[in-house]
Amino acid sequence: MLFTTLFAFIVPWAIILFVLKIDVKIIVLIAPITAVLTFTLDAWTILYGFASVYPFSMESNFASLPMALGVMPVCASIFIHFVRRHAYSLAWILGFTLFSTLLEWFFVTLDLIRYYNNWNIGWTAVEYVTGYSGVYGYYRVLKKLNLL
Repeated sequence: MLFTTLFAFIVPWAIILFVLKIDVKIIVLIAPITAVLTFTLDAWTILYGFASVYPFSMESNFASLPMALGVMPVCASIFIHFVRRHAYSLAWILGFTLFSTLLEWFFVTLDLIRYYNNWNIGWTAVEYVTGYSGVYGYYRVLKKLNLL
């Protein structure tokens, strides 16, 4: 759990806050909805027995919290940062989906995530497309309300 907390929670937040210096308004508005969306999608995959997260002896929803509160909100905030600066393109969703899928594949390779019941990296990519599309839809609502 220490490795997951360090590399899925602490390091991503340090990068976004101190290295990339993303607009705080983006982080405050995008990170919470992304955490909720990530936790919902994680709960669905765990509930139906498609995946589990290290440590496997722990409740998997709890074990996946560093990712749901760390790397995914950070990636979504960076995603919206790029969309705001460089106009929307489906390429942004696909690029961030590819990055997130490769990151999860890395965690699967390290045996920090396990797949079951015919779940595979392809279904993971579909899940990420769904997530990033949802975040983009939320961004459009925020933009229409002049909040971003």
